Amino acid sequence: MTLTSPDKSPEKHCPKCGTLIPAAAVVCPVCQSDIADRKQNRLVAIAKFTRDWIGFPVAVVTAITALIGPARNAVLASFGRDGPTLSLKYVENNIANDGLLDTPIFEQPNEIFRYIPYMRYVLINNGPTSATVETTFSCFHAREHENGFIVGNFYFADLRTQKRIAADPKLGPGESILVDVVVGDISPVESPEPGPKDPVCQLPFTDKYGARTFTFAPVVESDAPSLFGLGGAEDRRVALRKKYCLNMTQGLRLGAEPVDCIDDTHVIAIEPIYLWESALQRALKQSSDFHQLTQGAAARTPGLVLTGCPDNPDKSCEDKPQEMMQALRTFTPPLTVWQCPPEERGDDGPKTVDFKKVCRRTDFPLAAQ
Repeated sequence: MTLTSPDKSPEKHCPKCGTLIPAAAVVCPVCQSDIADRKQNRLVAIAKFTRDWIGFPVAVVTAITALIGPARNAVLASFGRDGPTLSLKYVENNIANDGLLDTPIFEQPNEIFRYIPYMRYVLINNGPTSATVETTFSCFHAREHENGFIVGNFYFADLRTQKRIAADPKLGPGESILVDVVVGDISPVESPEPGPKDPVCQLPFTDKYGARTFTFAPVVESDAPSLFGLGGAEDRRVALRKKYCLNMTQGLRLGAEPVDCIDDTHVIAIEPIYLWESALQRALKQSSDFHQLTQGAAARTPGLVLTGCPDNPDKSCEDKPQEMMQALRTFTPPLTVWQCPPEERGDDGPKTVDFKKVCRRTDFPLAAQ
């Protein structure tokens, strides 16, 4: 047993140089050797070994994962199969009503005259590299019992702006986007050769190899409609003007909205009877705009062509003619109203209507009885 004096600290010999040093020292002040407790050193060594043993498989897996992608692409490239792989998935067939998409709820019109049929798809890139896809494409199918073929031109549209998407979308590996397809035109093409045996569509795109084509059928899935059945955008006001405004100026744009008809005496707005207030507002404004445009040299009276209630009308529509007559009885400035029979739509209706002959005319203010 070794005793130490109370005024002297315990000492020990450095295991490296043999110098007598304080017992609590972990570094020899003479040779600077690490003389920490062997047990502590052993624990540190075990901790380091455990860390390295656990970290090694993780590092190996990380390295393999980092290498497998480039290795796979290198193999695909050797066979020329490392390009994008495009596909389409059908979502819906629908109609976008102009005036509802981009108009606040309280300002939306009572009746929609313009609409755009469209088909919505998901365009998917399942390939290992990116593709930049054009926003226009064409489809073809053979004409029955004739040479030549039918060609349909389609494009991806922004339904809010009602225009073709300007920027070609870029799809990275595994990415997808929603696309709304509308028809540009569908027409027959005369050719001495028959058209393609099976209907086909061709969508151009570019990748690292240059310009390429994604080929698919107009019916992308068994339960999806054909692109050839997609109708074009339609403005029913144009058809109404052609029907009621024969030999008149049609669609003249004086402000935000075109005028339906202008003849030698009237600026005319066409509406169903239940929207007579809307017709009145348009006719009054447009006749004033026309008066200013011509500097008063050719003033025109506001005129309304109002079609009757449709079949099976509700009570509110039936009351509209009487409501209108009561409201306009003493109306000034002068105004002319033609009340016409209900509009007959489809192939059974007349192509043109001479409203000045077949519709009942009333001039306001009413003449004194």
